This record gives sequence, C-alpha cells and structure tokens, in this order.
Amino acid sequence: MARILTSPDSYNEETSTILAGKLTHIYSMGLSMIRQGASDAEILQTIDDLTSTEVETRVLVGAIVVSVETLRAYIEDDQKWFGVYATDDRGKLHHIDMLGTIPAGTRSAIKKAQSKRRNKLAEDMIPLVVFSEDPNELLSKLRDAGI
Repeated sequence: MARILTSPDSYNEETSTILAGKLTHIYSMGLSMIRQGASDAEILQTIDDLTSTEVETRVLVGAIVVSVETLRAYIEDDQKWFGVYATDDRGKLHHIDMLGTIPAGTRSAIKKAQSKRRNKLAEDMIPLVVFSEDPNELLSKLRDAGI
C-alpha cells in the first residue's frame, strides 16, 4: 500500500518528519491509501488530487510504502491498532482506507492511546518513505516497490 505525502500538510521538510497530528483522520474517516494493482492513471490522479488544491499550495514529497503485514503487527494487549479496508473513492478502484481501532478505557485514556499510536506510526513510517517531487518518477518508484 502507499500513502502519497505532500508538504506542508502531511510532511515537514525542515524536520524530515511525518506530521503525526495530521493522522487524526485514521480514527474517524480513515487515512486514504493506494493499494497494489492501481493503474498508472489512478496513481497519477491521486497525486494530482492531493497537489492541486485551491486552499493551500501543496508540494509532492513522495509516498510511504507499507505492507498490510506491517500494519497487522501493531498489536498491544491483544488489541490490533489498525485495520485496512478496500473502499471505492470516486472511481478509484484500488483505494483503501486505513482505520485506527478505538482502544478501551476512559475518554482521556483513549485519547492518550490514540496519540501514542499515531506518533509511533508516524515515526515508524519515516524509513518507508520513497522520495520524489516528480509524479512520473514517483509512479516509477511505486512500481519498483510493488504497488
């Protein structure tokens, strides 16, 4: 799977970090990703959708390439941290959403656990980033990574 990264909304180029705070959607509507088998057009359309906004200028940074098996390894106290679901997104047949499970506990314990999980995920994803500011070059790198 791959998550396209853009700056400044999901990646801080000065500190070379994925913005964990921007992963909050993982617990509500999901974190959009591309799964293996997506067409070139689907990947390039996703990149264009993320970089062509009227709200703020976004620059393509690259993509996080991660396997489902890696995400399934996030377990603590017999609780899976994340799940992945195939979800059609405006005709993108290889779109998936990564969702965070809601841990048990009080409201403050849940918020603390969610924050911990987001921070851990952001930290672990840094070595998985494939960097490229050019959409066609990124497409080639994603293909080389098996996407």
